[in-house]
Amino acid sequence: MRFCILLLFASIFLTSWLSTAKGEVEVKCLAPHIPNGNYTPHRINYTAEDEIQYECTDGFYPTTQGTVAKCTSTGWIPAPRCSLEPCDFPQFKNGYLYHENIRRSYFPVPIGKEFSYYCDNGFLTPSGSYWDYLRCTRQGWEPEVPCLKTCLKSDIEIENGFLSQSDSKYLQNKKAQYMCKQGYVTADGETSGSITCLENGWSAQPSCLKSCDVPVFENSVTKNNSTWFKLNDKLDYECHIGYKNKYKHTKSSITCTYEGWSDEPTCYDSTKICGPPPPIENGDITSFPLPVYIPPSSVDYQCQYLYQMQGNKTIICINGDWSEPPKCLRMACKPPDIPNGIYSPQRVTYTAQDEIKFECKDGFYSATQETVAKCTSTGWIPAPKCMKPCEFPQIKNGGLYHERRRRPYFPVPIGNEYSYYCDNGFLTPSLSYWDYLRCTEKGWEPEVPCLKQCVFHYVENGESSYWQRKYVEEQAVKVQCYNGYSLPNGQDTITCTENGWSPPAKCIKSCDVPIFENAGTNNDSTWFKLNDKINYECHVGYVNKHKHTKGSITCHHDGWSDIPSCYDSTKICGPPPPIANGDTTSFPLPVYIPPSSVEYQCQSLYQLQGNKTIICINGEWSDPPKCLHPCIISIEIMRKHNITFRTEENQRLYYQSGEMQEFKCKNGHHLATTQPLITICINGHLNYPVCTK
Repeated sequence: MRFCILLLFASIFLTSWLSTAKGEVEVKCLAPHIPNGNYTPHRINYTAEDEIQYECTDGFYPTTQGTVAKCTSTGWIPAPRCSLEPCDFPQFKNGYLYHENIRRSYFPVPIGKEFSYYCDNGFLTPSGSYWDYLRCTRQGWEPEVPCLKTCLKSDIEIENGFLSQSDSKYLQNKKAQYMCKQGYVTADGETSGSITCLENGWSAQPSCLKSCDVPVFENSVTKNNSTWFKLNDKLDYECHIGYKNKYKHTKSSITCTYEGWSDEPTCYDSTKICGPPPPIENGDITSFPLPVYIPPSSVDYQCQYLYQMQGNKTIICINGDWSEPPKCLRMACKPPDIPNGIYSPQRVTYTAQDEIKFECKDGFYSATQETVAKCTSTGWIPAPKCMKPCEFPQIKNGGLYHERRRRPYFPVPIGNEYSYYCDNGFLTPSLSYWDYLRCTEKGWEPEVPCLKQCVFHYVENGESSYWQRKYVEEQAVKVQCYNGYSLPNGQDTITCTENGWSPPAKCIKSCDVPIFENAGTNNDSTWFKLNDKINYECHVGYVNKHKHTKGSITCHHDGWSDIPSCYDSTKICGPPPPIANGDTTSFPLPVYIPPSSVEYQCQSLYQLQGNKTIICINGEWSDPPKCLHPCIISIEIMRKHNITFRTEENQRLYYQSGEMQEFKCKNGHHLATTQPLITICINGHLNYPVCTK
C-alpha cells in the first residue's frame, strides 16, 4: 500500500514537466500502475487529453462509475483504481427496493451504500417493520435475508392444547410455545412443545394426544416401566400371590381410553370374593349376573308381576358371603273403605287382579268416571271414592257476578261454571280481574279464585332478568344480588304472598360461612348480614394468632374481620430475637404462626452476615443474622505507621466489613514487614501496614 502511494506521487510529479520551446508548457503522463487491473492502449508516455480504457480483474471493481481515465496536468483523472468486488443489484425474495427501476443503473455499488426496501404482505424485516435499509458490507448485503415470513397466531389450531405466549405474530425461525390440557401430552410425551415459523408458514400444526398416567396398582404389579401411555396403549399386570382380579384371573391387561384406563389394575383376596347372588322365588336381580363379585359389590332384586317385595331389595358382598336377600310375596289388597258408597263382592282379602264394583249413595257421585276398581301392587285402581256436589262458593277477596240471583240454585252438579270478579289489589290465576269458577270432581276450580297481586319494580343492590311487572300469590321471581350482597338466609328468589313480597326485593350486605381451620362454632347459619358476629372455639391444644382458645369475627363491608383459624400451640413462635446493631424490617407481633418469616436489616454501614430471613418452625426461630461492625480509618494510626491513602479518589474514613482499602508509604519510607499495603475491614478491625525510613 505504501509503495502504491509513493508511485502515485511520483507519477504526478514526473508526468508533468516543462518544455521551454516557444515558452509553452508540455503536459505528459507516465504509464499508469493499476493493481488488479489492465488498460489500453499501452505506451511509455502519454500527452495531455490522451485517454486509456481500463478494466478490473475478477473479484475487483472500478472505484468510479466510469472505466476511462484522461491525462491532465495533475495526472490521470479520474485515478484508475480497482477495489474489492462491490455489491451487485440485490436479488431477494418477498420484497423490493424502493424506486427499483431508477436505482438499478447505479449497481454495482461500493461498500457502505444503503438503500431503502420494503417487504410483501405476510413478510417483515428482521426488525419487525414493513421497510428498512439494505446495506452493502464486505460480507455482502445486510441483512442477509431482508424479508422474513410472518406466521400468525390465529393460524395455529391446537386440539386439546393452548398457546402459552401472547404474541400475535412470529417472525421466520421464531418458535411458538404451546401447552397441552390436563390428560394430554405431545407426541414425545411432554406436557408442552413448540412449532417454528418457516418460510412457507408454520413447521407443523401442534397436536396434543390423549394420555394416561401410570395407574395405581393395588395388590398387583407390572413389568412396564413407561411413565405415560397414549390412547389405546395396553398395560399388562399380574396379581400378587393369593389375590385375583374381579374376573377371578391372576393376570390381565387394561387399555388407555378417552375416559382414562378401561379398568383398575386391582386384585383382591381370593378368599373374600363372592360367587353369583342367590336366586329368589318369583324374583330376579336387575343386572346381568357375574361369575364373581368383589367386596363390597351389591346387586338389586325385583319381583315378578303380581308379586310384592318384602325386605331390602339390595344385597352386599361381605367377606365372601352375600347379605340376606328379599322375598317376593303374592300381592294383596284390604277391603276398600268407601264413605257414602257400597261395593261388591265383599271379602276379607283380595288378591292381585281381583275387581270390585261400587256405587255412591244419593247426593254423592263417583270421583272417577269408572265404577269398577282393581287390586294392584299400589292398591285399588282407580281409588273408589264418593264425593258431594259443589256448594255455594265462598270467594275470599272477590265474589260471583249476580250472586243474590244465583244463590238459590246451589248445590250444583259437576260441570257448572259461573263468572266471578276479584277485589282491587287481587287477580285471578290467569292475571285477570275476572274469570270463570268451575265445579269439578275435586270441588271448585280454581281452588283459590282471587290471589294477592304483587308489583315488581326493581331489586335494591341486585338485579333480575324477569321483565314482567304483575305477579300473584305463590309466583316467584329469581334475583341475582351484587357481589357481597344476598337475600335473607341466602335465598335467590322472592315470592308473592298475601302480605306482599317475601322476602322484600332488597339485597342486604352479607358474608358466607367462613372456613374454620382447627376450630368449630355452634352457629348453624348459612349466611350472615352486616355486623353479624360468629363465636368460635379452637380445638384442644390449639390457639388462634392472638394466643386465645376462643375468638369471634364480624361480618364487615369487605368480608369477615378475621380468619377463624387456630394453630398448634406448641408450634407458635414468640417475637423474633433481637440482634446487635440491627432490627426487623416489620413491626414485631406478639406471636407468629408457622411458617411465618421476618427479615432483618442492619444499621447504616453495618454489614449483614447470614440469611436476612428467619422462619418460625415448630415453635422456634431459625438462626438470625449478625450485623458486622464497620471500620473507621484512624488518621493518627496512619501518621504513626508512616502511611497514606493510595489514591486521592479513595480517601473514605468509613468502610463496611469485607471492603478493602489500599495504602502507600509516605515519601522516603518503605514497607517494614511482609504485610501487604492492602488491608480488609473484618468486623470493625483493620490491620494497618507499617512503613519505616
